Amino acid sequence: METTKSTKLSPTGILSAWNSAGFSGRGKVICPADIRKIDIGFERAPTELDIVERCSSGLYQNRYELLRDLMLNLSWANRYAIPLYEKRPVRWGDIPRDADDVFLPVYQWWHGAELAAIIVDNYRWLAPAWDEETEDVLFEHLIALFRGKPSSGAELSPLKPTVGEALADGNNHVLAIDNHNPNHRDLNGDDIGGARHPVAALEELMRHAMLLGNQYPWNTADSYLCPIKKMHKDDHVVLFYAKNAQAANWLKKLRNGYAIHAIASGRPAPALLREVRS
Repeated sequence: METTKSTKLSPTGILSAWNSAGFSGRGKVICPADIRKIDIGFERAPTELDIVERCSSGLYQNRYELLRDLMLNLSWANRYAIPLYEKRPVRWGDIPRDADDVFLPVYQWWHGAELAAIIVDNYRWLAPAWDEETEDVLFEHLIALFRGKPSSGAELSPLKPTVGEALADGNNHVLAIDNHNPNHRDLNGDDIGGARHPVAALEELMRHAMLLGNQYPWNTADSYLCPIKKMHKDDHVVLFYAKNAQAANWLKKLRNGYAIHAIASGRPAPALLREVRS
């Protein structure tokens, strides 16, 4: 049976790419060359359509292989957010409209729910690799993140529009959240570092899944894309803030014309199928 190409890209390799861009939190100055390393590191991460095609072709030999590809895809979608930004849900009426250091990403539609349904159906037919219970828990976590991510990620760049720039077009779609819980708990370093499993591959996947979960500090089932013109003052929207002083400095340079040359993803954003609130 053909081996899926994602086996060439490991979770460890992805963590190295993030570390090279300052994700390690050791005060490393972020530079364009480091962001290019992220692009290179993610060249082989599977797209959503890659995963669905592998499901349809029967290329996955067990549940772990599918779990690994979901993790790699979600990591790719957050390839810039993790080293550069902190995401915060903010009440629409309170967003800083004139700030030049607060960002409001805009997104293209994608058919996440339909693709997730295909993946769920395929997962049920796959045999566990080592630990059925742990693999099932991981799958429920990762597929919820997959459904809830606001886009395929193909259109994303390191630099996001400021709030004012995004507001210039009322048809721009932003990530809104219904019934946001301000007490939503992120996992800390002790939580992630304390994850243990006798199978090293599953332990590594558990830690990466926890890290990815922190990229969505809200209930992903309550998130949706909404045009700016339909947002109301008591709605919540996800804003991006620079992760640290080094990231803020690098983003400022980028806004001032300090160009980088990212590798083109070659991944068209999947077509729009998700419904907008009326």
